[in-house]
Amino acid sequence: MKDAGQKELLYRHFRARGWYALTEVPVYNRGGAFGSKYLITDIDVFALRPSPDLRWQAVIGDCKTKKGESPANRVLWARSLMDQFGAASGIVLLHRDPKKAIEPDHKLFAQKLGIALIEEPDFELYDRAMLYPSGSKTFPESAARLQAIRMGICERFPKLGLLSEYINARAWNEPDHFMLLRNSVGNALKVRNEIDPARHDHLALVLEAAGVFAVALATCVGIVFHQHLQTNERLALDGALKTLIWGGREQYDYISGMWARIIEAKGGTEENKDVSLPAWSTFLQLVRSHTDAPHFSFQIPQLLRIAALDVMESRPFLASLISPDPMLMKLGMLTVSYFIDACRFPSDTKARVRDLFGRRIASVAVGAPPESALLPSRAPADTAATRTSSPEVEVNATPSNRTPANSREGVTNLATVLIGDRSDAVSGLSSGPISSAKDALPAPETPARNR
Repeated sequence: MKDAGQKELLYRHFRARGWYALTEVPVYNRGGAFGSKYLITDIDVFALRPSPDLRWQAVIGDCKTKKGESPANRVLWARSLMDQFGAASGIVLLHRDPKKAIEPDHKLFAQKLGIALIEEPDFELYDRAMLYPSGSKTFPESAARLQAIRMGICERFPKLGLLSEYINARAWNEPDHFMLLRNSVGNALKVRNEIDPARHDHLALVLEAAGVFAVALATCVGIVFHQHLQTNERLALDGALKTLIWGGREQYDYISGMWARIIEAKGGTEENKDVSLPAWSTFLQLVRSHTDAPHFSFQIPQLLRIAALDVMESRPFLASLISPDPMLMKLGMLTVSYFIDACRFPSDTKARVRDLFGRRIASVAVGAPPESALLPSRAPADTAATRTSSPEVEVNATPSNRTPANSREGVTNLATVLIGDRSDAVSGLSSGPISSAKDALPAPETPARNR
C-alpha cells in the first residue's frame, strides 16, 4: 500500500501519546440492508484517547499519497467519518507536490472543523513538538507488528477467524460500548475450544481481545464512578450495571423476561435464565476494583496491547515500562482474568496470564529488573512478527531506592505472596459487600503512579 508509511507515522504518534490505536478499521453502515456487513470504506488510523473526565474521545487519521489530492476534499471526507463515529478531532496527512503547498485558508478551514491538516514533510516537526523533544520515532511499536496478531494468527488458524474479524472490524462499528462489552465476550466464546494457551501467539490474541473488552469496560467504570464513586453495596452496583449494559432497566427486564420464558420452554435450568454477563459476580467485583483508580481503566487497553506484543515476540513481559504502577498492572491482570473466565478459555490460559503479571508486579515491588518477569519456557510460536530490539518507553521515571532482587526465584516467591496461586482469587462473591482492589498490593518506598 502506498500510504503504509503514513499510517505507520500516525499509528506511532497516537500510541506514543498514550492512546489506543488501530489501522485500517472497516466502516459499515449500521443497520444496513444486507444480512452480512457491507463495507463502505475504512479509517486509515483510528484512535481512542482518554479524557480527564473518564471518557474516550475518538480521533480519526486520514492518509493520502496522491500529489494532486484536494486538501479541502480530504478534510470534508475526514469530517464525515468524525461525525459517523462521534470523533472529537482528526488529522489529515497529505503528500503534496513541493511546488504546491497547502493554502493557508485550507488549513484554517480544517481547523474550524476540528482537523489538523499536515503535509507529510512537516509531520516530523509536528510530531516532535507534540511529543517534545524526540517525537515518536523510537516508540517500540509498529502497525505491522500489531497486524501479526490481529490478522496473521487467523491466517494460520482459520477457526480463530470469528474472534479476529470481530476485534478488527465489527467491534468498532457497534452503536455503543455497552454492545461492544457484550459482543466481545460473545464472539470469544465461539472460539473458546480453539485456544491453546501453550502457544504464545494464541495467548497474544487473548490479550489483544481482552484489550478490546477493556475499552468498553473503561466506559462502564467511568459512568459508574461518577454515579456511585466507590460503592460497596452489591445491589446498587448490580442495578447500575444492568441498566447501563442493556440500555435501561425496562429494556433489561423485557429481555430478561423473554429469555427466561425461552429457557423454561426448553426445559432449561433456573441458572440459565439470567441474561447478565458470564461470571456476573466476578464482573461486579472487577468494576468495583476499577473504581479505586478509575483513570487506570483508560490505560489498561494500551497496557494489554504492549503485553500482547511482548508475548507474541517472546520478549520479557512489560519490560518496556519503566516503574509501572503496581495498581495498574493488578487491574490489568484482573481484567484479563475475568475475560478468560467469561469466555471459558482453557484453565491454563488464566494461570499463564496471572503468572506473567504476578512476576512483573513482584519485580516492581522489589526493584528487580524486568528481565525477572520472563515468559515461562514454551515452544516458540510460529509468528511473522518482526523481531527488533525495542528501546524502553518511559511511562513514569520517578526514581526509586528499592533494593534489587537477588534472583529470579525471589521474584517468583513474592509473586505468589502478592497474588496467590488460586485461579479463583476474585471469584466467590455471591453475597456480602464488595471489596477493594487495593488489598495485597506492594507498598514501594517511593510510590510511582502513572497519572
